[in-house]
Amino acid sequence: MNCPHSRQCVASKEEWIFVHSLGSGSYGDVHLYKNESTHECIAVKRFKGKLQHQKSCDRWRKEVKILQTLDHLNIVKAFDIPEQLKDPTSHHPLLATEYCEGGNLRKVIGKISHLSGLPQTDVCNILSQIADGLMYLHEKGIIHRDLKPENIVLKPAGSKIIYKIIDLGFAKDLGNETASSSFAGTHVYADPYLHMKLEYDKAVDYWSMGVLCFELITGRRPFFPVEHQPPVPFYNCMNKRPSNCVCMVQTINGKYEFSGTIPRGSSLSRNVAKSFEIWLRNMFLCDRNRRGFILKDDGSSSHWYNYLKEVTKIKELNVFCMKTNKMLTYRSNKIATIGILQKHLAKEDEANIPVDSQFLLLPDGQVVPTTRAPSSRKMDSASANTDLPDYFLFDKSVKAGTSSSVSLSSVLPPLAKAIAENPSTTVEGKKILRCIWAEFLFVCKTEAKRAAWAEEGSTAFKRYFIKQIKEVAYSARKLAAVNDNLAGMCDMFHKSVNEDLKSYEVQVDCGIYSDEMVSSWTESKEKLHDIPNDLKQRIGNILTCKRELGSGYECLRSIPTQMAHHDQLRRCQKTSEEMFGKAAEEWRSQKNDNPVKCSNWSDIITCMEQSIRVRQTVGKETAELVSHILQVLESSDPTALKTEIGHVIALLEEHKEKLVKAQHERQKNLWSSVGYLVEKCKALKHESVQRGLLSIETPPSELSAMTSPDHESTSRTFSATSPESLRTLEDSLSTREEFTEAVDRYNAESSNRLRELENLDWEFKGPT
Repeated sequence: MNCPHSRQCVASKEEWIFVHSLGSGSYGDVHLYKNESTHECIAVKRFKGKLQHQKSCDRWRKEVKILQTLDHLNIVKAFDIPEQLKDPTSHHPLLATEYCEGGNLRKVIGKISHLSGLPQTDVCNILSQIADGLMYLHEKGIIHRDLKPENIVLKPAGSKIIYKIIDLGFAKDLGNETASSSFAGTHVYADPYLHMKLEYDKAVDYWSMGVLCFELITGRRPFFPVEHQPPVPFYNCMNKRPSNCVCMVQTINGKYEFSGTIPRGSSLSRNVAKSFEIWLRNMFLCDRNRRGFILKDDGSSSHWYNYLKEVTKIKELNVFCMKTNKMLTYRSNKIATIGILQKHLAKEDEANIPVDSQFLLLPDGQVVPTTRAPSSRKMDSASANTDLPDYFLFDKSVKAGTSSSVSLSSVLPPLAKAIAENPSTTVEGKKILRCIWAEFLFVCKTEAKRAAWAEEGSTAFKRYFIKQIKEVAYSARKLAAVNDNLAGMCDMFHKSVNEDLKSYEVQVDCGIYSDEMVSSWTESKEKLHDIPNDLKQRIGNILTCKRELGSGYECLRSIPTQMAHHDQLRRCQKTSEEMFGKAAEEWRSQKNDNPVKCSNWSDIITCMEQSIRVRQTVGKETAELVSHILQVLESSDPTALKTEIGHVIALLEEHKEKLVKAQHERQKNLWSSVGYLVEKCKALKHESVQRGLLSIETPPSELSAMTSPDHESTSRTFSATSPESLRTLEDSLSTREEFTEAVDRYNAESSNRLRELENLDWEFKGPT
């Protein structure tokens, strides 16, 4: 067999070994083979029917022929048969396909944890992939005609799973035809109109796709109460359905009725559920000409595939309301900003919390700005953590002890509610019993989820509170450093001014004084000797608020964790699943002629009620915690506190600048005085030297004459040359030079010191 679109199995002879049997179908056995060299695995399907069963032979050859022409990620891939595995004696071709080790979709749906349907992200992911494969077949002109969970297999690919359509034995290649009339397929998934031998086209796969979709969402098929009726009654029943019908629901007393909505108990959000309801109504239309074309609200028409892809890619905002412990979901394309989201949350049928009282947090404890665009996730994203809400909503007006309580009946789906109200009710029939158990298990699972979300919300609030405390503590430490530094500077300035004033009083009698300078010193001392009292008061208030926040944090640390409650909820969920497992085992062990009954529901009701009580306890404790923190935040608003700290620091810095300026001015005054004294000393010394020289050069008689009124302006030069006179002159000149050098050095040193002091950046450390 040559598969032009398939992958070649390049293995030499005698390398393929039989591993084990994968199963047996109506006309073929499937075995797993492994290549010893490459470790590649393939599934080999062998025809097991007899030659006289011509229809089975034709179906087998048809499947082999069709798979040879297909190449799509969501269609199982065919391989060339290795030479070693070929059977020359067989009249029927072998079929080798890729091995999908994940099993089939029936195993996934059949898990007890999926009794009420799969998670929303899984539903959307699976349907999107199956739709891709089915659309590929239809584009190739092929109708599958037997689409069901057993014919969808799982192929793990790293962290993802690829869903592939298999078993094309019933597939119909329309070729140039547009319709066929032969019946094929599995009864409960097949279009009921096939039973009437009516002509059909690819719209029959739409019906099967709808049934498969509904089963993924709810864990059961849409028309289970009547699906095993003979073809004609089933066909007539389907014809009586209203146009908006998506399923049938059964009551405790055995009656059933048509419904236009997906039953309560699935994981779908309300918006996604509404979109799927529109899609399902179309997939179950009696008129096959209209089936597959969805009429939108705006009047436009959309092909079933395009509409489904839009639904599976919906982006949602999930807001968990801490007040009601409910998840509120919104389509993100209708929420442009957080402010718009808050208006929706304020509605009475939503969170019913006024916008001014709303407080939104991200899971990491960050506050959500009202002007930002909301973040969201695509539902078919395998990496999306849908177990965590996008936002947590808190009511700032809620006080301690006012946590809301929800009545038991309001959280129960209809069947579970009816049983809880009358625990001795006898219910007969495996399918209706399965629906009741599904609702009980759904409640236990949902309560555990709600408790986990409430705990996540309180954790987010703790993170927010701790972050605020850390920011306030950081600002307070900065304030303390500035305050201590300024206090030290004030103390130093005060002592320095006092010392200078004291020294001034001591020398003022010598004739050196400046009233203006002393007045300036005294004024700066009075104004700047300490931090102003109003700032001290504000700093005291800040420290009081900081202590209150700290006491709130200590209270948080003393609150025990809620792990015990979560353990209880997990045990309740596990116990409920174990109860159903035992019940299902009893149903299987009963003989077919004995109808399955149940009249004792006390154990599962007790388990369910315990789940609800524990979740309500978690909600109450969480509400108390949040209320306590809100009260602390109300009395010591961290945002206002950080703003106040900033203002006080600015005022302290302003006071510091004034202090430094006053210190610089005082230093300038001191060194200006020193400079003035130096100049005076220089002048006096110069005058003294001049007088000394004059006494040496001029005889006393002439000095007397020079000072007399009739002294002539002409001078005479002293020409005495006695040794004593020469020595006196030399000593005088030497003394003059030394004095001049000393004065120059002092002036230079004084000028440098003055400049250094004026340029100093005055900083004082506070007392330790």
